[in-house]
This record gives sequence, C-alpha cells and structure tokens, in this order.
Amino acid sequence: MVRLTRRGFVKASAALAAGPAFAALPAQAQGPAPDTGNLRVEKDIVFGRGGGKDLTLDVYRPPEGVTSKRMAIVHLFGGGFFVGNKNAGYIVNDARALGARGYTSVSANYRLQSEGSWPAQIHDVKAAIRWTRANAGRMLALMAAGTNGRPAFEGDGGNAGVSSEVNACIGVYPLASAQTATGLFAQGQATPENIAAASPTSYIEKGFAPTIFI
Repeated sequence: MVRLTRRGFVKASAALAAGPAFAALPAQAQGPAPDTGNLRVEKDIVFGRGGGKDLTLDVYRPPEGVTSKRMAIVHLFGGGFFVGNKNAGYIVNDARALGARGYTSVSANYRLQSEGSWPAQIHDVKAAIRWTRANAGRMLALMAAGTNGRPAFEGDGGNAGVSSEVNACIGVYPLASAQTATGLFAQGQATPENIAAASPTSYIEKGFAPTIFI
C-alpha cells in the first residue's frame, strides 16, 4: 500500500470534484510514463472541443477493494503553456498514491500556446471541470480558482449549464514570466490590459477559491 503523509498529499496535486472541487498546477517533469499499478484507468476520453480539436482526459480510479471517496482530483500539467500533456509521469505517480486513499484522479489536456491564444487555456480547464461534475456518477489552476462565477472565462467546450467552480486550489511552483504571458496572445493582442486580465492576481477578492502555494 502506498503511504501518503499530509505533506505528501499537499505535494501530490490538484483537485476538483464531484462534490468539492480542487485544482493544481505542478511543475513539468520528463521521463517514461510510470506503471499505473492496480488503478482502474480510462484513457483519452473526449471531454469537449477547443479550436476545432478534441480535448481529452484520463481517469484513474482507485483499485478494486478500495472504498472510493465522493471526490475527484483534477490534475493540470505544468510547462509554461509551451510544452506538456496529460500523460506526465508525475501525475500518474500522484494518481497511484491518491488512489490508494480512495481518490479518483482526472488528468486533462488543454491547448498550448501554439494551439490557441488566451483565454483558450482557461476555457479548456473549466470544460474539464464541468465534464468531471457532469460525469460524477461514473467517475491553469490559479485562474480556475480565481474566476469562479465569471462567464467570460467559461468558453463553449462542453457540458453547458454544469458548474465549473473550484472549491480549493494547490499551486506547485506557479510561476510565469512576462515572456510566457505575452506568448498567450495572438500577434498584436499582448497589451498591458490583456496581460493583466490573464493574471490570477487580478482576481484576488471575495470569491477566490482557498489557495495554497508550494
């Protein structure tokens, strides 16, 4: 059995749920995908569409015999919006540790800078959150936490009418440079106003989901 301390759980990730919802942004990691062990895995589920492409996610359910909690954890890969995908090895490692405690993990893709300009990325994240809630019966984190109840960030990726609110957020090395922010926008659109609108710090007010930085 995988042992998970309180600190290990905080490092582990992210999350959003069928009931409560959480989301996290871990650092990018490389290497071969680790063994999923005895997790029950569903791969490449289409949860919506963005920019004419299917958006996919993987679901990692607890092993047989482990009592499932009424909560799912949504993992968002790191990479500065330039690189990465839902198959990051550290996400699978975290899913194994969390699965042993009864948590279902969802690892979702979102469009990179080369595939869509801001706010495409947060639209995709919220679509993944809505899919998770909409499918609770069968199974850019800081921005998701800070934009609860803001229709402009919802997008049209799927499951309209389902809540995308985040209940809590864990940001692991949530650092972004000005160059990264500029790259989110189409040519000529990286104005100071647009860059500020893409920053989670612009939404620090009542309603921002409880957040911890690691």
